[in-house]
Amino acid sequence: MLIYLIELIFSLVLAYFIIRFLFVYFWKINSKIIYGLLMSILSPLVFVMIFCLFHCIAYDKEFNSSAWKSNPESRKRMTNNLLKSKQLLGKNKDEVIKVLGADYEENGINKNMIFYIIDENSYGGDPEVIYIKFINGKVINIGTSSS
Repeated sequence: MLIYLIELIFSLVLAYFIIRFLFVYFWKINSKIIYGLLMSILSPLVFVMIFCLFHCIAYDKEFNSSAWKSNPESRKRMTNNLLKSKQLLGKNKDEVIKVLGADYEENGINKNMIFYIIDENSYGGDPEVIYIKFINGKVINIGTSSS
């Protein structure tokens, strides 16, 4: 929550200076009423741009087995790297558990599939999971979905 407040303050300050620069130096207009109007319009746009910069673009994190096991909140950020690296393909279930930890869930219908929760849904829906499918005891498929 604190990061959102910091981003909001930063975006307001940034929007103020952008508007001031454009009006005073570029268009030669010096009106506090116009500053206020444009601040109320442009500040949310600047906030969204900063939010996307921090949360969308710089989102992925390199996979680290110990961080995965000790900090479940960081799993979502490591998931893309884990999927792209394909380091689990061909491993058996014990090797996967050694890499990802023992806090997995098994599919009640398909015993050849396990799930790790990567993001709890804060809105009460199903959590996002990474699924690992085994055939003949070896990993053949890894992906993400809502369980």
